[in-house]
Amino acid sequence: MNTQIIIFALLAFFILHRVYRRLRRNFGWQPLNSRRLQVSTVIMTIFGFILFISGSSHISSLISDLAGTALGIILATCSAAMTRFEQREGRLHYMPNLWIGMIVTLLFLIRFLFRFYVAFTQTGVSSAEQWQGITGGWTAGLMFVMISYYATYNLFLLRKQKAKMAEPSV
Repeated sequence: MNTQIIIFALLAFFILHRVYRRLRRNFGWQPLNSRRLQVSTVIMTIFGFILFISGSSHISSLISDLAGTALGIILATCSAAMTRFEQREGRLHYMPNLWIGMIVTLLFLIRFLFRFYVAFTQTGVSSAEQWQGITGGWTAGLMFVMISYYATYNLFLLRKQKAKMAEPSV
């Protein structure tokens, strides 16, 4: 079996698993776990930085990345304004905005499936060109919508948790 197919399959499984977990977090009250939010924010930021650097040599990728980042920040700000908080069993829980979270996840999934389709249907293309096909191009902006959305939204949740903890108990 081709090693490249195995790598793509493992990558696809990992990404689809993350999408599933992300979809689950869009429904119902979620416990606010600051450690998980911090780790997720750091990973998303590093991943975004690596993708930005790898695609910055192409003007279409650069424009797409910047537009996606701006759109992600706008969506995170809107979603943060609609997020509800509640104390349950001594812990802070939050209810994310279902629609915005689903839109961000759907944009990512569409981009992911499109890029995988393009990567697998190209014949006679080098591995470097296939990697550029996955990480770059105009659809890279859709990835940056998700990256900037979750990084910004997580920072909002962490800030809200800190503010709630500083409030005096009644």
